[in-house]
Amino acid sequence: MNKRSILAAGYAGIFFFGISFLTLGSVLPSLRETLHLDMAQSSALAGILPFGVLAGSVVFGPWCDRYGYKMPFQWAAAMVVLGFIGLSTFTAVSWLGTCVFITGAGGGILNGACNALVTDVSDDRNRSSNLSILGVFYGLGALIMPLILGIFDFIPYSAILRYMAVFLFLVFVYFSIIRFPEAKVRQGFPIKEGLSMLRQPALLFFSFILFFQSALEGLCSNW
Repeated sequence: MNKRSILAAGYAGIFFFGISFLTLGSVLPSLRETLHLDMAQSSALAGILPFGVLAGSVVFGPWCDRYGYKMPFQWAAAMVVLGFIGLSTFTAVSWLGTCVFITGAGGGILNGACNALVTDVSDDRNRSSNLSILGVFYGLGALIMPLILGIFDFIPYSAILRYMAVFLFLVFVYFSIIRFPEAKVRQGFPIKEGLSMLRQPALLFFSFILFFQSALEGLCSNW
């Protein structure tokens, strides 16, 4: 197992998540203008994304523990690619909302799985630095779509989304060819041990803070 290729997968995945997380906010003005959406419809689309991210964040942990990282990374990448293609193709608000949810769910899986992967493959000496680098890649990914749409404003947003989907598909291919760490808990998710974590005040406190921080981050950047 090559740790460098695994770390590269983690960095690519969080870069992927950064792109997906800011894409809706970047293309929403164009969607509103092209499809003649009113404020209620565009706000509803922006509100769907956090639900998708929440769904992905809930399932990634047991999924990675039971089956390893490869399948969640592949599925999450495929979901974001399909979401981008759908956003560039559909005109009905209901279908656009479905694509936003799929994109958010894939991004939520990638966000959690990338942090867990980098933590698992890093030793105590360089774990903090590797996680810091992970945050840098997230920031770079978040800059991509606003930057591209601003520079190439003469190109329709739908075409840019399709080009980006092709680029992200290459990341999916990379996830498919490298070897990830094996599953940790093959017998299933330890529900009793998981529930016992709810008794830890520090965990609940920081979870409470991150709950609102993530919500504000998602809504403010996409509304």
